[in-house]
Amino acid sequence: MDRLAKLLLTNWHIARLLQLAMGLTSLSYGIYIKDSIYIFVGLILLLQAIFNISLCGAAGCGTPSRHSSDSKPRIEVRKYKPKR
Repeated sequence: MDRLAKLLLTNWHIARLLQLAMGLTSLSYGIYIKDSIYIFVGLILLLQAIFNISLCGAAGCGTPSRHSSDSKPRIEVRKYKPKR
């Protein structure tokens, strides 16, 4: 249960929110005009947004998450001394 809650409540980005909005719009319009195609498309978009899946698979096309500055490799720079 904890894994499902983590999946549903984390990693919300602009693309996922836009997909949720398009799904809700398509679903509500499909119910309003009683058209099964709009309802089907709305349900697909809603499920993809809620469970963070896409046509590429689970989080396959997601945006990269930010990493802390601690994960960057340390680079050592030495002064160049030419041979005489």
